This record gives sequence, structure tokens and C-alpha cells, in this order.
Amino acid sequence: MPVEMSTFELPGGTRCLRMVTIGHFSKEDAEAVREKTDPGKEYGGLPQLCLTQRQTSISAEARAIVSRRGSVGEFEPWSAVVVTNPIIRVTTNFLVRIARNKRVRLFGNEVEPTQWLSARVEEEQKVRTASG
Repeated sequence: MPVEMSTFELPGGTRCLRMVTIGHFSKEDAEAVREKTDPGKEYGGLPQLCLTQRQTSISAEARAIVSRRGSVGEFEPWSAVVVTNPIIRVTTNFLVRIARNKRVRLFGNEVEPTQWLSARVEEEQKVRTASG
């Protein structure tokens, strides 16, 4: 499977999903990712660091699955996507806009995303603590 999933800890101690996509990202890959990241599933709700540097393409069916997912409300995770391939970057940016996901940011390298995710998680925890 051209998707490798594992977890690591962000600087603040929060568990985070690290997802690496390799080669062609198919419909079956998209379904497998969704199955593991939907709310209540193994990686559901975890912040995500998605590394696409080794991804070469994405099928139309996979794009449809990603764009149809839409928002899962308060369960939508913060996602940092590292994209270096210009074609994958355009496709990913388009999918983010279609899904209207405001918790995704694209990066060109692996240095900033972890810091960005950590800051988003800390801000969210402060808001939750303050509201009750």
C-alpha cells in the first residue's frame, strides 16, 4: 500500500498522525485512509502531518473520495501537508478548497509543519479550557 501511517508526539506532547504517500494514490488508498482517520477510528481526530514528496499521482476516484468527505465538524483534525510536486500541489490545493476545510495548510518543506500543528493544537486546547 502506498500509504504509510504511524504516530509521533508534537513538541507539546500531543499524539499526531504521520502519513507518507508513495507513488500513485488510488481509490483504494483513499478509502483505507478514510477508514482509519474518520471520527472514532484508530487515527480519528489526531492532528495530521501528510508527507507527499514521494507521491507521483492521484486517481480521479481518490480525488472524489477526498473532496466528498467534507467537514466532520468539531472532529476535523488540523492537517499540515508537505507538497513538493507542483502537480500534486495544485490538486491538493483544489481538493482543500472544494472540501472547504479551513484546518489544512500546505507547506513546501518539513521544517515548519510540525511547529504549525503544535501551535494550532495548543491554541485549540486553550480555547477549550477557557470555555469550560
